[in-house]
Amino acid sequence: VGAVVHWGLGMPWATALLFGAIICATDPVSVLALFKQLGLPKRLYVLVEGESLLNDGTAVVVFRILLGVVMGSAAIQPDALLVSSLREFAFTVFGGLAVGGVIGYLSSKITGYFDDHLLEITLTTIAAYGSFLLAESIHVSPVIAVVVAGIVIGSYGRERGMSPATQVSVNAFWEYAAFVVNSLVFLLIGLEIQITTLAEKLQLVGWAVAGMLVARIVAIYGLTPLSNRFSERVPMAFQHVLFW
Repeated sequence: VGAVVHWGLGMPWATALLFGAIICATDPVSVLALFKQLGLPKRLYVLVEGESLLNDGTAVVVFRILLGVVMGSAAIQPDALLVSSLREFAFTVFGGLAVGGVIGYLSSKITGYFDDHLLEITLTTIAAYGSFLLAESIHVSPVIAVVVAGIVIGSYGRERGMSPATQVSVNAFWEYAAFVVNSLVFLLIGLEIQITTLAEKLQLVGWAVAGMLVARIVAIYGLTPLSNRFSERVPMAFQHVLFW
């Protein structure tokens, strides 16, 4: 993305790369909702959501490094940047995994001591928000922390500490919460967008879209053959969906 924006708009390299780091993290909310409606394969769902989660940790690290470069607080030294970025990436991702795993496990153990669907719904809410706040405070990935906490509670805690009636209540609550939050996200985006500004900056938007398309082509069609050597093959039809 940075290369396309740099070449097409003459944007300085550091700024162009920073822009790429901001917009390259995929947000699959609307896509996953469509997948559910269409009943598409579960593996495609997991691939799209999994890429989004990994992109979160990656984008945070790259953004922090490039922001320092753009603001003049860091010099561009490839060796130092590579080492520091790999170290920070590992800390961000694995730190988020650890925070989410610990909070999810503790919440799962606590929920086994009582059987009250209101208390258990409250506990899951505290676990989700608490894992986000804790991860944010120690500068690891809050999104990964929340997801891992949810996975642990939804698999381990759900089976060992929740009655069937409580499971139904918890599922219904979080399904509704997801619906409300997703609706608010798109509503707020719509309120922020100014059509006149978009029209004035149409050329800039066009180059940004072109950069994203090129980046997705390189990332999906260029790297999937490599991943196919080490894991279950991703069909070409799935690759087309992942690209878009």
